[in-house]
Amino acid sequence: MTWGNLQNEFSWSRSRDGIFRECRRRYYYRYYGSWGGWSPGADPRTREIYILKQLTGRQAWAGGVVHDCIERSLKNLQSGVEPLPVDRIVTLTLDRMRQGWKRSRDGIYRQQPKSTALFEHEYKIPIPDEEWKSTAEHVESCLRNFYASEVFRTLLELPRENWLEVEDLSHFFLDGVKIYVKLDCACRVGGEVRIYDWKTGRRDDEDNTIQLACYALYAREKWKVPPADLRVGEFSLSRDRLVDYRVTGSDLQRVRDYILGSIRDMRALLPEDGENRVEIDTCPLTEENWRCTNCNFKRLCER
Repeated sequence: MTWGNLQNEFSWSRSRDGIFRECRRRYYYRYYGSWGGWSPGADPRTREIYILKQLTGRQAWAGGVVHDCIERSLKNLQSGVEPLPVDRIVTLTLDRMRQGWKRSRDGIYRQQPKSTALFEHEYKIPIPDEEWKSTAEHVESCLRNFYASEVFRTLLELPRENWLEVEDLSHFFLDGVKIYVKLDCACRVGGEVRIYDWKTGRRDDEDNTIQLACYALYAREKWKVPPADLRVGEFSLSRDRLVDYRVTGSDLQRVRDYILGSIRDMRALLPEDGENRVEIDTCPLTEENWRCTNCNFKRLCER
């Protein structure tokens, strides 16, 4: 599927896999129905799907704000620039949140879809002021925990040549398919490679095994790092807790098999000519899915 000189290339990522497993209709809207919707000249339905694709709930928005702030600090460190004092960082971040919130409330994203677009504003969900305040307080807590952490102190002392990646959209190939990953932070410490994954959620019950093993598979492909020399750290910023994981060779084989199985399932929706094109009729709604209340595209699915 092409738009101008752009081509909608088939690829795989953990987030794409999650949406595919959860709801085929949402998968269609996000990866196919929205294609080309960034153009002001797109047909109205495609444009609408693209705008709805950009929506973010307030918890995910808060997580994105925290990630963006940490990314700016770490990329400055990579360049040899000292970070700002934490109080200044928090003040600037909360100011950006207020500005983004106001722009979302005013519907600016309808003309500028890449600006802050909150699910609660689009669907006119009444949120008490105390909950918005709690969201901002959660962001501040996560940031203060990060900048006071042993992890940040380690990164402050890191030689510039030991930095590997910070929030770079990267990929490797598996059986000819591009596999996308985005590491929050990767660096060399001592004789090992460390990958850090920042978590801002208030709960710890999410199983991230596949995601972490994907990172390890990428590290082996990109930097030729054997599992014994790799450490993946999941840092819960809200709880100020770092959990380290060691990935084994058998873990890598399992995630490789999982990805290939997921790719086969996704490709089963494609036409026989192999073009990366999916029709909406091949992604039916289930009884459970069409009743969901927290999906960006719920307006399109109402009956």
